[in-house]
Amino acid sequence: MIGQVPATNRLLNSNNAFANNQINHDETLKYTINGRTIKVKNTTIDFRVIAHECSLSHAVRKNENLKDSSHIVEQPSCVEQFKSSGMAVTAVFKWGMDPIAKIHSSKICEAAPRTPSVDLKSDPAILQRGILFINSLIPEHHLNPTIHHHCLNVGRNMKQGNLNMTAIKNLESIWMLSMNKKQEEDAG
Repeated sequence: MIGQVPATNRLLNSNNAFANNQINHDETLKYTINGRTIKVKNTTIDFRVIAHECSLSHAVRKNENLKDSSHIVEQPSCVEQFKSSGMAVTAVFKWGMDPIAKIHSSKICEAAPRTPSVDLKSDPAILQRGILFINSLIPEHHLNPTIHHHCLNVGRNMKQGNLNMTAIKNLESIWMLSMNKKQEEDAG
């Protein structure tokens, strides 16, 4: 039996979709072993970016110091967190003081230009900016959860109409520490 994989008709049975999983018509996937329900939706967002954002969210949720002040509980979906990141990048672009942060944020904002006639909260460019920002972070960098925390905080404040310049400055500072590390690694 070494090197052979036995085929079973169990996986081909239409009553047993994906072996132990059942797909319902309301776009949910029922994992029958432990009974968990997983929402399934189509999206145009790259899976790697979603996975990176999910790992950042998990790290923020695990850290009690970051969890409360990021208001991550109020932003449970990936889309809401991407939008908060997009708003944070927009805030750095408009009101940031650090010239290097403004350059990085302007690249993201130019890649996803806003429609001036659309409200900031409902503009699809904000979501795209958040996606581009998460994609621009250095994978597995130790500052990423803190950067994500600051983005969620700034984005949530902007959604509520509060512009917190100290939070924007903190985001700029921690983002630039990460970018400086990336430049050092690229040069060396």
